[in-house]
Amino acid sequence: MIFYFSSTGNSLSTARMIAEALGERLCPIVANRLPSEDYSAEQVIGFVYPTFNSDTPAFIKTFMKQLRISSEAYIFIVCTCGGGQGNTLLNGVKTLRQCGMSVAYTAVVELPDNTAPMLGNGLKMYTIDEQPAAVAKIVDDLKAHKHDTRQARYNIVVPLIAGISWVVERHVLNNLHANPDKCIGCGICAKVCPADNIQIVPREGNKPLAVLGKNCTECLSCLHWCPQTAIQVKKPYSKERQYHHPDIRLKDIVAARTAY
Repeated sequence: MIFYFSSTGNSLSTARMIAEALGERLCPIVANRLPSEDYSAEQVIGFVYPTFNSDTPAFIKTFMKQLRISSEAYIFIVCTCGGGQGNTLLNGVKTLRQCGMSVAYTAVVELPDNTAPMLGNGLKMYTIDEQPAAVAKIVDDLKAHKHDTRQARYNIVVPLIAGISWVVERHVLNNLHANPDKCIGCGICAKVCPADNIQIVPREGNKPLAVLGKNCTECLSCLHWCPQTAIQVKKPYSKERQYHHPDIRLKDIVAARTAY
């Protein structure tokens, strides 16, 4: 069983490649829902998810703590990121260790960072071409049940960098909203939001408006999947700056949010 979270498709694409090669099932992680099934019979347990500010997303840690899996299972974590993974893998390993689980293998797959255009940086699109080879190496290791967690080492510089990054991202994300002049109330942003943080509110004499709440997970699904580019920060966000993995479609993200 491979559990994954994905906002713009990088982690879903990676998880699919691994699942198909290993013959494992995929199960999405949804921010406001906890696992109800017992997975203790599964011999292989994998986690594939993105780096959020050099760390494992908080809701994924919560999911891990509630998961019922066997301590005898072969457990691995693969994180996707647009640059350095920081302490993402280390903190994922620590979270599972607190639950009595031992992670056998960790790896990183670099792909375009969906926060890059928002912060004024360019997307590293060449990493998509490098993805198949990177995942193939991981698959070979997983098939051999290799034990290697060297990439889950502590990086002493990360907390400082993450702190600065957090301040910048909070400044930007606090201004995340739906432009009332562009929003048509289609509801796509609400459908892709993993935390049910977006409501479509009626407007008298006008089309409904998407209203963002206070429980944002910072995944940016709403911004990148909006067909009208109505979700924006201080300045309008153009189509050219939106990103999703070329192998992933909107229906894939929506289906993951409503899987259970």
